[in-house]
Amino acid sequence: MIKTVINDLISFVFPNLCIICGNELPENRKLLCESHFKEFKPVPEKAIRDQIARIDTCYFSDLSILYQYDQNLKTIIHQLKYNHGITLATYFAEPFLELLTGKNFDLVTGVPLNTARERDRGYNQSYLLAQAVSEIMGIPFKKILMRNANTKSQTKLTREQRRKNVANAFACITSVANLHILLIDDLITTGSTINECASVLIKNGARKVHAAAVATPVLPEEYELEEEEFTFLDRL
Repeated sequence: MIKTVINDLISFVFPNLCIICGNELPENRKLLCESHFKEFKPVPEKAIRDQIARIDTCYFSDLSILYQYDQNLKTIIHQLKYNHGITLATYFAEPFLELLTGKNFDLVTGVPLNTARERDRGYNQSYLLAQAVSEIMGIPFKKILMRNANTKSQTKLTREQRRKNVANAFACITSVANLHILLIDDLITTGSTINECASVLIKNGARKVHAAAVATPVLPEEYELEEEEFTFLDRL
C-alpha cells in the first residue's frame, strides 16, 4: 500500500514521458516511445560506401551504422551521452543484433573517452553501447584502448584537420593478436576517430576490425546538426 502510494507520487512529480514528443509512456518503456524509435531512418548502402571511400587509408574492414542522423537522433544521442546512457544503450542493442546477424566477433569494445570527460559524465556512452551489444550477442566485452591525448574539439574542423587532431591519440592496452574486433561508437561523422582506433588495433595485430555506430549524417543539413551539437557540448 505505502509502496504504491510512493510510486504514484513519484510518477506524478516525475512523469514518464517521451523525450521527443512529450507523450506519457507505458510502465515498461522509458525515455523514448516505440513509435519514434521505429521512425529512425536506416542509412543507405551508398552512404556507407561513400563514408568508407572518403577515408584515405581505411583500417576497418566493415562499417555498420544503424540510423541516419536527424534532429530526433541528435536529442537521443545527447541524452545517451549525458543523462540516460544505460537505458538508451539497451534500446539500441536489438537493432545492432539485427544489423550484425551472421557476423562472428571475438570481442566487442567501444571508443574510449579521455579520463576527465568520462569522470565528468560518470560513464562512457560507447562502452555502454558495446556492453549492451555484448550481452545480446554473447560476445565478450573488453576495454582494449585508451586515449593517451586530450584532443581539442572536432567542432568545425575540416576532414583533414579532424584526422590530424586524433592522430596518435589512442593506444592499445592489451593483446589483440589475431582477433576480429567489433568497435562501437555513438556517432560517426568523418570517421576519423573510429578509423584511428582501428589503425591502432590493426597495428597491434588484430585480424580485422568491424566499425559500428548508432548514427551518421548523410545529408548536408544533418552535418549542420552535428556541428550544432558539438558547439553546444563545448560549452558544457
